[in-house]
Amino acid sequence: MTDVLNENQRRHFSVLLTMLAQSTARVEALAAESPPIESALVESVDDLPVGFGRRIEPHVRSLRAAITSLASQLEIQPKRQSRRNSIRALLVTEIVRLEDSMARGLRGYGNVDPRVQELVDPKLKVLIQELQAIRGVLEDRKARVEE
Repeated sequence: MTDVLNENQRRHFSVLLTMLAQSTARVEALAAESPPIESALVESVDDLPVGFGRRIEPHVRSLRAAITSLASQLEIQPKRQSRRNSIRALLVTEIVRLEDSMARGLRGYGNVDPRVQELVDPKLKVLIQELQAIRGVLEDRKARVEE
């Protein structure tokens, strides 16, 4: 079945099936008796039907088998993903978002109260420093603290 898709179509299906597999794992995690803690700002509400996690197990297994089968038929190889590079990308993305959310970056959203620079910016800088520290550990060196 390898001649059915051109290279661009094969890449599309690789991304599609990878995302489907990741979404399946996310659904399964959320359906678990003890779902993973999201964050300090997200609280999971226990509003699933009774026995949902147990009742979807056969569907999840079937879905995974179907994804694996289609990937095999299309000769799509598993994507090798560097955990280090994935973490680095997440950290850099969040650092940039925080930097862009400082008082000077908020001007695009309207007039900025001068107190933002004195009340919010220092707290954002602390968050940035923590992310940089994590990045430093990832790079196996002391985090560079920028002021």
